[in-house]
Amino acid sequence: MRKRITSLIITGLMGPIVFVLTGCGLLSTTPTLLPQNYDAVVSAPSLWTQLSPTGTAPVPRKEHASAYDATNDRLIIFGGTSSTQYYNDTWILTNASGNNGAQSWVPLSTSGVTPPQRYSRVAGYNTTKNILLVFGGVDNNNKIQMDLWLLTNANGLQITAPTWSKLAIEGTPPSARYRMAGVYDETNDTLIFFGGGSYSSSTATLYDETWVIRNVTTSPSWSQLNPDGTLPPTLIDASAVYDAAGNRMIIFGGNTSTAYSPDPSGRTNDTWILSDANGIGGTPTWSQLNTLNKPPARSGHTAIFDGASKKMVIFAGTGSDNYVRSDVWVLTDLGETTCTWIEYDTGKPYPASREYHSAVYAGSDKDIMVIFGGGTGGKNLVNDVWVLKCANGIPVTPVSKIVVKGASTNLFQSYIMQLSAVATDASDNEIEGVLYTWSSSDPVVAMVNLTGLVTGAGPGTATITATSGGISSQYTVAVIATSTTTSTSTSTSTTKTTSTPSSIIPLTIDTRWQPSNAYIVVETDGNIHYQVTPQTLMAYGGSPLARYTWSKATGGRSYPPGITVDSFTGVLKGTGGALQEGTYTFDVEVSDGSRTATAAFTITVEKYVKQSGPVPDPGPPTIVLQQAQGMSTIPLVDGKAGQSYAASLYVAGGEPPYNWLVDPTNQSNFALSGLTIDMSGGIVRGTISPSMSGQTIKFSVIVRDNTGATAIPGPIYTINVK
Repeated sequence: MRKRITSLIITGLMGPIVFVLTGCGLLSTTPTLLPQNYDAVVSAPSLWTQLSPTGTAPVPRKEHASAYDATNDRLIIFGGTSSTQYYNDTWILTNASGNNGAQSWVPLSTSGVTPPQRYSRVAGYNTTKNILLVFGGVDNNNKIQMDLWLLTNANGLQITAPTWSKLAIEGTPPSARYRMAGVYDETNDTLIFFGGGSYSSSTATLYDETWVIRNVTTSPSWSQLNPDGTLPPTLIDASAVYDAAGNRMIIFGGNTSTAYSPDPSGRTNDTWILSDANGIGGTPTWSQLNTLNKPPARSGHTAIFDGASKKMVIFAGTGSDNYVRSDVWVLTDLGETTCTWIEYDTGKPYPASREYHSAVYAGSDKDIMVIFGGGTGGKNLVNDVWVLKCANGIPVTPVSKIVVKGASTNLFQSYIMQLSAVATDASDNEIEGVLYTWSSSDPVVAMVNLTGLVTGAGPGTATITATSGGISSQYTVAVIATSTTTSTSTSTSTTKTTSTPSSIIPLTIDTRWQPSNAYIVVETDGNIHYQVTPQTLMAYGGSPLARYTWSKATGGRSYPPGITVDSFTGVLKGTGGALQEGTYTFDVEVSDGSRTATAAFTITVEKYVKQSGPVPDPGPPTIVLQQAQGMSTIPLVDGKAGQSYAASLYVAGGEPPYNWLVDPTNQSNFALSGLTIDMSGGIVRGTISPSMSGQTIKFSVIVRDNTGATAIPGPIYTINVK
């Protein structure tokens, strides 16, 4: 009697395991591991909440002034711009932290002479006197102002009406500038600012000067500080926070470009500190902080400071790749020889990527950051309000234990696995708001990044450690050299197992998303550069075990000058080269190793000529890292239960290559579908489980680019299973 040999694949902690069955039953339980990437098995608790205030909200805007009245939990907003219009209105958001009841927007009716419309100012709030102070900015005539305005009864709760007044500043002022990094020392009634820039015709001048306005709310006067130490570079658009107890101003990021339209490559990720910052009682001294890790370079972000824990928190901004971000980073160990920047996993949902928004801190007792408005890329503006609890990364309950969790203890070389750390208290209850640092015992075997993403580097075993507050947990990963065949041992022979698809969907290129417009950008000095939005090209069908390979179609129309399609990831990208205005059509081919498919794509190239003026022309629409927008669902090609399946997904913008994860908060029945997502290629592949017959598989994805930025969330993908 001949024995029939069958392979049964089961997915477990060790990864996919192949059992060999015969007519007499199970012969072997020796696992055969299949090369694959692994998603996180758990997700971080969501720390963000979007508020839904009653009343009419301020119109969407950016570069406005904001302040926070901690005693009465009120957010104060003034001015800003929508790119085409400037504002000088004042608004109050009640119960702004979300902790004290429903929120409501209230337009503040003020008396006195209102400041001219403006944006990009330095602002502060005197809590004792209930005064909002606004200094400088660009007015509605596109002129840089260096004036000082005070709003008394700024929270609107006193009997007398809130009243604006302009105060003359004694002494010799600095030359006109804006986009400074500034803070307010309430105890000494002193406004401190650094850097800034001025623009005229086609030239730009940046500054590395430090200035203060003393006695801001009574008899203001100018004073230029002459700090010791090494000065920061000339900067615009850096963030600044003030440590009142230590009399220190800390700045992060900004842009050093002296071009009329600041070059994105000028954005920095350095951290600087000014000791004796107000110049009272000691000599101010600048020094660059020595930090472990650094957030990606950026400008147009916000920062808050928690005086109790001495932690600085930054959020969002635009990177040196010119893409808008939504990440949160915390600077710890301030005051030590070496400080540490830690990327904070704040869970989902989270605010859309943004720049030039506002952020305030509700104080150590609430430990909440409140953000409002800003630009989300191009000319897109928002007026939403979000709050981040556990903003300083210190959990309310002490951490007693950490457990690192992963989908497998085995990982093939060059594949990746997202680990997760879960912290619990002494009662074994999960704790939210925990910062982790990650390390590998042997990076030659397994590398781990700042968020616990492990990459198999070479054969061997490595221990991955997650640490928070002196508590650690380890996770051991065995990295296996990638091979094209695997085998299982039986009692009598060695049986090689391969996977042959039971049915193949025809290999097809999905042309629903054509490339975004490219731009020939002519600077005010006549120099030219090109702006091309990277995006993934999509395909489906073919062999689910093979990677798609992309190329120019044989005999087809060539790619536009300076534009390529990555052969491995299918990402269209480029610098533009010698592009001309007009429309280019080109032919692309995809292969799964044994089949090919071709399709035509079209890209339109426009010319954008920047205009000179006191304020730089922002240029063409900002490129935003985002998934497909404007759709609630994206239907992928139908599949059949028990048969093979493959389809690639869409993302645009950012800095390729991309990293893909199934969204653990929105994966419906995906975990039971038999499918996985190639984390480096963005391909859904596998054999659809027979149990899915007649159902619709639903899931969404999280996409990060090479800088760690997370794409604006997209719609739900659906697969109808027959």
